[in-house]
Amino acid sequence: MKASSPAVLCRFASACIATLLAAGCATRPPLPPPPIQAHCPAKFSDHYVDTVHRFSLCLPAGLSKGDAGAYPSGTVLFTGFAVPAGTNLEAKQLIIVPGTDPDMQGATPDGRLTADGVTFSRVQAGEGSAGHLTQYYIYTWTHGGKTLHFDFSLYSSNVNDYPPASRPAEFDLPAQVKFTREIMKTFRLLH
Repeated sequence: MKASSPAVLCRFASACIATLLAAGCATRPPLPPPPIQAHCPAKFSDHYVDTVHRFSLCLPAGLSKGDAGAYPSGTVLFTGFAVPAGTNLEAKQLIIVPGTDPDMQGATPDGRLTADGVTFSRVQAGEGSAGHLTQYYIYTWTHGGKTLHFDFSLYSSNVNDYPPASRPAEFDLPAQVKFTREIMKTFRLLH
């Protein structure tokens, strides 16, 4: 067996190393996509990401997903929003509804809001009886021929149903509507 020159061995070793590196890169699984960067302010520290509809939204901490069975398939219902103590506001929800939102019946236009280059139309609607009122503030996004509604519902009782000594204060509706706008301003498209 004849000894090879150092230059030939060096070229052979370089070729082997290059082959190993190329093979290792080709068989390694692809890297996962980078995490979606949260942009949430402290007030809305939970970052909800909807990869199906390609958006994210910042929400208050501690919310739960509820049963959205009364709404179209694909609906997400968030419950557990804090309500101001000592007022007649009993519950708040956010219902993200694809397609037709049944809460929009009888709705009236209530302006527009733009977040991350997306313009939402806003409507308000309500339903109630002698003892309660549910008010809806719904932000609608139409994209690629599909519609998505961000339906904030405010459920309150009638203060006149309470004896004067235990009557709660009327909740601050403008402050609650502002709260819905603040949440919607955190909307971001996923790229």
